[in-house]
Amino acid sequence: MTLFDRLVAQLLTSTQASRVTVRLCEEGVDPRLVAEGLAPGVTSMASGSRDSIRTAGTYVYLEQERRILVQNDCRTSEPAPPASLIELYKVYAQMLAPVFVAGEMVATIPCTNKTRREPGPKPKSALSWTREPSSRKSSRVFPVANGAG
Repeated sequence: MTLFDRLVAQLLTSTQASRVTVRLCEEGVDPRLVAEGLAPGVTSMASGSRDSIRTAGTYVYLEQERRILVQNDCRTSEPAPPASLIELYKVYAQMLAPVFVAGEMVATIPCTNKTRREPGPKPKSALSWTREPSSRKSSRVFPVANGAG
């Protein structure tokens, strides 16, 4: 089991999500799925999507705002997520965490749900470690979070 696999398994529980993925961001291409954790009955995203993630409003938000995005109802939220997220994967709520290293977004960690919901403080805090401290540059991309490793 890789570090990414352990991370998504831990976040699946701590965020109470239906699906957790880790996507690595590389210049000029859509973020690449490197790990996925699923609740029973949830469709995998491993086969890919017809929509570009990099041009989606949610991805642009993460790059510009540099903070976690919480969407309680993806069907009406702004910025709008890719249409396939709702149509193909039945995602109705999500928390998206950007991971920055030396000022560059190197990964995203989406925690998604099949139902509309408002996450409480505990699920949100499970992703708080993804924020790069402004006072120092971190060389660790994915620190061990809440006993994940």
